[in-house]
Amino acid sequence: MSRRIHDYVARGYNSGSEIIGQKNREVVSSIRTRFWATDDVIRVIDLGVGDGAFLEMLSSLPLRLEFTGVDISTAMLDLAHRRVPLTPVVASAAEAAEHAPAQAFDLVVVHFILAYVDPAKVLDQARRLLAPGGVISLVTSTNHAAIPLRRQIERLFRHSRNPLRRITAAAVDRGMARSHVPEDFEALLPVIRDCGLKLANRRSLHFPVVLRDAADAFHRCIEEGWTANVLHAPPIPVGAMVRLARLALKLFEYPYECVQVIEVLELEAAGRG
Repeated sequence: MSRRIHDYVARGYNSGSEIIGQKNREVVSSIRTRFWATDDVIRVIDLGVGDGAFLEMLSSLPLRLEFTGVDISTAMLDLAHRRVPLTPVVASAAEAAEHAPAQAFDLVVVHFILAYVDPAKVLDQARRLLAPGGVISLVTSTNHAAIPLRRQIERLFRHSRNPLRRITAAAVDRGMARSHVPEDFEALLPVIRDCGLKLANRRSLHFPVVLRDAADAFHRCIEEGWTANVLHAPPIPVGAMVRLARLALKLFEYPYECVQVIEVLELEAAGRG
């Protein structure tokens, strides 16, 4: 996702509630268990820090924490910095290791950015940043929630006589082609292995989702950034794409019901032990 779209999403973004909030609580609980006995400073780098809600929740633990936040959006970094003291790094997660010291972080956070960054690239960066004995917290959705979307696109949009429906189908196709969200957990395993990492822990979370109407879908998918990469259509201005998205979402059938599958993984260097 481009910086201009990420800056747009930052206007109303809040990752401390609902599905992301529950994910944050799950990960913080696991981090508490992993680091509870240490008195050392735990150095944390968040690749795609967003509004910093996860780091804020993490800071509630009785641990000595130092935060570095990486994001392509200065607007997001400003939001994060208001929540917690951190060292801001304006960069893509795919280039994070060029902007932060190697093997310097006990916890590398990679949460919900695989829609925008190739997992092989970001996990390679995370591996280079990881200190000996450290852990990578990788959280991603899968494409399970897109099953009903694909069905509606085929049934109502792709071959419609309505040009806006056909344009919508093309935009969805482009968005999904740019996304690196895995089809399922198994699709991640070879990437993890090839990056010199191993799976230390896994939890799979399932969240029923109901989008009541077009306004609800616009709030979740565009304003909260779930599928905001469909707005990436240079050189069309973001504002124009937002208006098109609002119109297009009115063409879908509601309620839209799906199950959001979230993989919560802890990864370690494969050579450890």
